[in-house]
Amino acid sequence: MSKIFEQMAVTYDTPERKNLAAKCTEVLEPIIKLRQSQTMIDIGGGTGLVSLPIAPLVDTLIIWDTAPTMVKLAQDKIDHQHLPNATATLHDFLKQPAQQQADIILLSLVLLHIPDTKAVFDKVFALLRPHGICLIIDFEKNPEVAHPLVHNGFDQETLDTLSKDAGFIDQQYQVFHQGPNLFMGKPARVCLYTANKPN
Repeated sequence: MSKIFEQMAVTYDTPERKNLAAKCTEVLEPIIKLRQSQTMIDIGGGTGLVSLPIAPLVDTLIIWDTAPTMVKLAQDKIDHQHLPNATATLHDFLKQPAQQQADIILLSLVLLHIPDTKAVFDKVFALLRPHGICLIIDFEKNPEVAHPLVHNGFDQETLDTLSKDAGFIDQQYQVFHQGPNLFMGKPARVCLYTANKPN
């Protein structure tokens, strides 16, 4: 999958993706503002479309991605925008040892690309500090979508099961955006799922 995103990297920031990223940032900002002075890791953060606008709200922002060109483009933005608290790093969190713990972990349109979703929740739980929060933005389950390389979205029941099995509490699910041609050329609803790590 990282090879596909490596090929897409240079042309990734399309107007459509920028618009969706702005919607994602907008729904995340109130949550992040309640958790200032904390460390945030954006897993699979790509070029930083969603998380870089949030950088001023946290002490430290770390963008992890497995595509080298995505990481370079994100770091170029960081340098251009003079964001000294942000870094972009080539890192596969499912395969490499954890480099740092965090208070906030974001996966924005990432979970649908990972076959082993249970491993994602288990690893995120381990990466979070006590009282940390996991923020997942993804498509709501859509039976019209069928592709061998992606999940066709997620419903709340599935996410609740995965998060509870990993040890998370206080889960919340909300749909915050919908539109035509959002998901593999099909109409889609975009949801924010939050889950907290207990003390």
